[in-house]
Amino acid sequence: MRTQTILTSDWYKSRFSGPRGWKLDPRQHEKTYYWNTSTGFRQSDTMQGSTGWRVNAIVADDPRQARIAQQTLQSAERIAISTVTLCEFVWVLAGGYENVLIEVNNESGAEVDELALVQLAEFALARLRIHPQAELSVLLIDPDAMAELHQRFMDLPGPTDVMSFPMDELRAPEPGQEPPRGMLGDIVICPQFTSAQAPENGREPAEEIQYLLIHGLLHLLGHDHGEPAEKAVMFGLNDTIIAEWRRSRAGQ
Repeated sequence: MRTQTILTSDWYKSRFSGPRGWKLDPRQHEKTYYWNTSTGFRQSDTMQGSTGWRVNAIVADDPRQARIAQQTLQSAERIAISTVTLCEFVWVLAGGYENVLIEVNNESGAEVDELALVQLAEFALARLRIHPQAELSVLLIDPDAMAELHQRFMDLPGPTDVMSFPMDELRAPEPGQEPPRGMLGDIVICPQFTSAQAPENGREPAEEIQYLLIHGLLHLLGHDHGEPAEKAVMFGLNDTIIAEWRRSRAGQ
């Protein structure tokens, strides 16, 4: 998703979109595989993985596999790299990811206070003692895109309010433990759906999205609400974080 953010940025398109002005296909929201309108595609896999695809370039970006990648490069007589891939390298080396550890991408077409979501996420991560450089992605999408994800990953029809996709399975540390650092994962929210259900929960549309952001974040951290006891803990913590955040903003 971070690479997709780069490829769809004005900075990138103004330099590397080419004469045909390609763009990412808007119908898909994959993280490991996606394609553009000029028949190019990108797929992520492990060094030992097998995709069955013929490719033009391979990028090894996992430091744990650095030695394998180095041996592969040293044994190659010639290395070719595409302009798109080169730009990804340049972006990283130039510090393009600096201070972009919490990303909010609004592809829903709805007006949302994205800055407030970033601020709330920062507050919640500090409150839960997660490392300040833990990475989190928040994606806002329309009902059709959410319905597709809901069907694909939950085998349920129609859109829903929020879905969470954990990456490194980080957990809030116990007292005395160091805060964990890594990739929390992705939270996907459908603003149109949340706005419609907000009155049922006694909240304004903006408050509903904020509440569900924390709900999704707690899922990334291993919380669940399948059992009554789990639900009481998760929803209680959700309410507490929201209440503390609002008090902090009121005191500003």
